Amino acid sequence: MSRSMRNIQQLQPCRQRGAVAVLLTVAMLALLVMAGLALDGGHLLLNKTRLQNAVDAAALSGAKTLLRQRGNPTDMEALARADALDTLARNAAAVGNEELAERSSAADFAVVEFSRALYGPYSTSAPADAAYVRVSVEEFGLTGFFWRLMSLASGSSLPDKEVAAVAVAGPSPSAPCDLVPILVCVDPSIPPSSEGYWGFRFGELSRLSTPANNQALKKGEYLWVDMAGIGGGANELREALACGSHECLAVGQNVNVQPGQNTGPVQGGVNARFEGSNFFCPNTTPPARAPRDLVTTFTQRIVLDGEVAKYAGEPVVADADGNLTAGTQALFDYQDWARDSANCLAGTGGASCNSDGAYQRRILPIVLGDCTGKVAGKVEVPIVGFGCFYLVQDINNPSAPVFGQFVESCETTEGYPTINPSATSGPQVIQLFKAYQNDGQPGQDS
Repeated sequence: MSRSMRNIQQLQPCRQRGAVAVLLTVAMLALLVMAGLALDGGHLLLNKTRLQNAVDAAALSGAKTLLRQRGNPTDMEALARADALDTLARNAAAVGNEELAERSSAADFAVVEFSRALYGPYSTSAPADAAYVRVSVEEFGLTGFFWRLMSLASGSSLPDKEVAAVAVAGPSPSAPCDLVPILVCVDPSIPPSSEGYWGFRFGELSRLSTPANNQALKKGEYLWVDMAGIGGGANELREALACGSHECLAVGQNVNVQPGQNTGPVQGGVNARFEGSNFFCPNTTPPARAPRDLVTTFTQRIVLDGEVAKYAGEPVVADADGNLTAGTQALFDYQDWARDSANCLAGTGGASCNSDGAYQRRILPIVLGDCTGKVAGKVEVPIVGFGCFYLVQDINNPSAPVFGQFVESCETTEGYPTINPSATSGPQVIQLFKAYQNDGQPGQDS
């Protein structure tokens, strides 16, 4: 072999045995870490969503119970907490949520707290006027498929594989869509407050009357609202008063109204809420009969003597708490109804509860309007707000007035929340809110 060929061979690199195996090992480890990250990360996000959905439902359930149990302050907290945890447990036990259901009880990993204000402070003990419920899960451990392997591969200790969730729910003033087609004239010079609506004090006995044609409209007079699908016939008005409507109205909107007659439509619609009805509500799917209230008790027959409401010859008066009396006789009023309704829902109401009844049928969500300068007839009236009118008794004859009490709040099943959740009067819808900590700052998991 020539000297030149030997020099060329000496310049060639030496063989490197095992290099491919090393590179393959590193690549496989990287792929394994990536696969583990995808598997564990997807598992983490999926169960975070599942847990958040369950916690959201629990907060909504607790807040709804809290609203309905205000007449039962003794058991309000326990019932709201029990319903929240029961809803959480039911969602955890749903198909696909097996990992959430592995805990023996929702109370093992969830905390239910209460507050009178949306922004807190929240406590496990509910104040008497609690309105908001916060359900939180701080650390919920999950199965780690490649979690420890990723920790070893990264050379550092990863935190435990856990998810957290928090939800706050409570009432918000609503632009309701299940109103009865009645507009009551209010006094716009008296602004609404914690004491009442535009001149109507909460708890005070009120009488709604129909105006005479072509007469100036006054506070306390009511008119029919021309809502979509509601004609002017007696049957349509009776059904609308008994069943409500599906039309949404808003503050500031002008609505067409016309005088109502305190005859068949009003009597039939009001009494359907006490007695039930044989007709079907046309706006329900599927059509259903108009039910009566859970509690239809009233121990009195208030009558009008001139311009004074009396029972057994004595004027009916209300104290600061809305308790109605006539002389020394205590009358069945909103406070009594709220207590008995809460007991019915809690299963402790006994014979006073109608098994075929529905909650809050005795409260009418109505329209409140500024009738200043208007005369009775077909006119437009601007909406100033919405109110809740509790029916003290049924109507025993067509010429009898509608007696009731304006109450601070009521539950609406159809409506849109307003931008001011801190207000507490009028129809309310239960909704989820951004969760806040006790220092008033948004929570990280809200």
